[in-house]
Formats: sequence, C-alpha cells, structure tokens
Amino acid sequence: MGATNENKKKDIEILTGDIVVLPFNEDVAVKASEIYHELRQANQLIEFRDISIGATCIVFDLTVKNSKHKTFRSFKGP
Repeated sequence: MGATNENKKKDIEILTGDIVVLPFNEDVAVKASEIYHELRQANQLIEFRDISIGATCIVFDLTVKNSKHKTFRSFKGP
C-alpha cells in the first residue's frame, strides 16, 4: 500500500526521518559468522536474522531491546 497522498508521505517522513540505518558491513559479517559457528557448535542455532541483529549490536556497541531477550543473552561482545 504505502503512502497514497502527500499528507501520508509527510507522516512517514516524520516517523522515519530520524532513523539511523546501520550497515551490514564486513565487521558485522565477521561477527555474525563467529556467532553462527559458536551456536552451531553448541547445537543452539537460531534464525540468521537474529544473529545479524545481535552481530550488528555488538559491532556498533548497542543494547538489544527485544522480546526475544533469551536469544541474545549468550552473544559475546568484541
């Protein structure tokens, strides 16, 4: 659907204007692969999307606020 008129487009810009988009760069990819291999070795694999989120938060030194808090509890920082 999306914004169907100028007022709705402005509303979306207001809601999303301050959102910072973090890159999935080489550092995040390396951290994600480390997490993946650790979880696989422990037979505790989770969805790759969650691994990517956790890796991004670790690389950018961010806290995860999520209802799946148990998922991220075991992720190790740098």
